[in-house]
Amino acid sequence: MGVLNDKAWGGVFVSDNGGLSWSQKSAGLNGQDVFSLGQASDGTVLAGTGHGIYRLQGELWNRVNNVSLRENESSLAAAENVEKKVATPVKHTGKARIVAAKKTTDAATVHVFDANVNAIARVGDTLYAATSDGLLRSVTAGESWKLMAGPEKEDWSFVASAKSWVLAATLRSALLSSDGGQRWAPVNLPETLTQLAAIAVDDGGGLWLGGREGIFISQDRGATWQGLKNLSIRDVNSLYYDEPSQRMLITANSQNTIAFAVHLPDRSVHYWNTGWNLRLVRPVGDHLVGATLFDGIVVQPRMVDSSEVARQRETTVANEE
Repeated sequence: MGVLNDKAWGGVFVSDNGGLSWSQKSAGLNGQDVFSLGQASDGTVLAGTGHGIYRLQGELWNRVNNVSLRENESSLAAAENVEKKVATPVKHTGKARIVAAKKTTDAATVHVFDANVNAIARVGDTLYAATSDGLLRSVTAGESWKLMAGPEKEDWSFVASAKSWVLAATLRSALLSSDGGQRWAPVNLPETLTQLAAIAVDDGGGLWLGGREGIFISQDRGATWQGLKNLSIRDVNSLYYDEPSQRMLITANSQNTIAFAVHLPDRSVHYWNTGWNLRLVRPVGDHLVGATLFDGIVVQPRMVDSSEVARQRETTVANEE
């Protein structure tokens, strides 16, 4: 889990025993607020902060500076031209030429990616990051990132993905790709939705948006939108598609102690009243874990099938007899 606004006492915490105890793992973050967490396909944990992306290697977080932005292309090209102009007319030793080339190359690579990293999503080996400096993609477990062609270089607040679908959004606009980010198309948002607070995409290409006015779902890439007939909910703060269980997990400020699960494709609704003000819920194994705004992490007890318990007791008694 990541913590905001706590400086040395914040950062990232990890539990290896189901949430019974937690240890701080923030060495190398330098007190950065953690806006988002993700995990690469090789297990590497990534942190999106207010000052770039960090990768956890052992016990230490390392900042990722191998981020290719469009501005770099022109600066690198300019650096190459400068190097050629400097090196060509100089009639000195090879050593002098090498020094000149090294200086221009160093000048071109002094770029630190310092943007807000608001969300991280993954499909297979591909990672996506929504940042204040554009939408990024990585196919190297987060070691290097490239600015995606197509989306404008603006402040992206959300990114969600499932199979080949990628949905990215600001607070008032959205783009959709059906081919892993190769091509993008704008999404017409619902007219009654004033501002986005959460987004998700399911593996059938269904788009899910959440905001103050509730939940909106589209099965036709945003051409039309509809709500959930059996769930009236407003002020949504989190949507998460749990692909293994084929369900959408939902929390909302208006019903802040309840975690909802909408199962696909029939859209049947299950819910749990946790007793805590939830900011989001995520699946961990066979139970849910929730993050609260002010009361830490809450864990759903592991449920036991009473009929199975009764059957085991009957078997035990029979064996004893």
